[in-house]
Amino acid sequence: MTAVQTPLRVDEAAAAAYLEQSARLRAATPEQAAPELARIATGIRRDVLTTIQAARMGHVGGDLSVTDLLVTAMWATLRLDPRDPSDPQRDRFVLSKGHCAAALYATLASCGFFPASGSPTSWRRCHRSTATPTG
Repeated sequence: MTAVQTPLRVDEAAAAAYLEQSARLRAATPEQAAPELARIATGIRRDVLTTIQAARMGHVGGDLSVTDLLVTAMWATLRLDPRDPSDPQRDRFVLSKGHCAAALYATLASCGFFPASGSPTSWRRCHRSTATPTG
């Protein structure tokens, strides 16, 4: 059975806040950015645990262990615009660690790529038996 893919809609308010804050974080020194990145990561970990508990499946260790990397990459390193994900000048990010879908989706939602509301059902683009992203 093939799942029907519906286009994700951008969370405009979250995307605007992300773009403003990520520009400040990229311009800051690591010492200046670290407390804010830690605060963002804590919120994402909370979302991950809520999602895994509600879905009754997931990989807590894998999700929690990759959260700092995802937050630092998405919020303070990569040039991304959730309102224009096809921008040819954007940075690319390849995540080959499959057992961290909840952390990936929570981080993308925090950036405004899609609304965080409705999670975990809005993040259920996972294979049911493995909780890994499937295209």
